Amino acid sequence: MKDSKDDAWVANIEGEFLVTCQDETQTSKGEKGWVLDSAASIHVCNDKDCFVELKENKNYGNIVVGNNKKVKIEGVDSVHLKLHNGVVKKLRHVRYVPSCSHNLVSLSELASHGYTYIGQRDGCEVYKDDVLILQGKRNEKMLL
Repeated sequence: MKDSKDDAWVANIEGEFLVTCQDETQTSKGEKGWVLDSAASIHVCNDKDCFVELKENKNYGNIVVGNNKKVKIEGVDSVHLKLHNGVVKKLRHVRYVPSCSHNLVSLSELASHGYTYIGQRDGCEVYKDDVLILQGKRNEKMLL
């Protein structure tokens, strides 16, 4: 349960989608991709090196992770993602949370900006104005 307006939910990633990233977007913590999370309310990145822009000069609140633990948001701004088709796009409003175990792309946050997504047994596709923007496929535990 959220405790205040400064808290955001980040859910367990079991069974969610993952966008695989190329070498330049691999994080220094060894992450190979970004989870496309239908339960997360915000985008989250755990690696400061992934940010092309990062504001860290104020209190950004907390997130509540899957085990109901509160974790501090250390900053917010933009990261570059290399997509399934090789195109690099800027993902904005990403929260820097170094203690988060995975990098998350919030499908609900994308939907609030006019994107639509279709999740199926073997993958997920994200569209903007009927144009495919993001694509993920399932691995053993989640969709890549």
